[in-house]
Amino acid sequence: IFRSLRHFLNKAKMNMDQALRWDDAPGMMMHKDEIRRNIRQAKENLMHVDRCGMKINEAKKHLDDADSEMEFWDSERRKRDQVWNHVKKARTKVENCEAEV
Repeated sequence: IFRSLRHFLNKAKMNMDQALRWDDAPGMMMHKDEIRRNIRQAKENLMHVDRCGMKINEAKKHLDDADSEMEFWDSERRKRDQVWNHVKKARTKVENCEAEV
């Protein structure tokens, strides 16, 4: 059972890493569709994790916040920074959970 939990945690981390790569990709505009797709996939993987309840819930909340930050009327740089921060925080929560499993 722990093997499958680690599998979903690792897949979620890979999705978050990919979202961070898209957020950091060069260009004037954010790659919102790609970032959103990876955030959605990370959340889907976290749905299979039934341990670390609070950490996983906080990770999902940070992913939701990252998704909503892309719609604010701030500058692209500020949006990118906010998305980056939220996804990194979510990834840290997942890593902390992984250490407990």
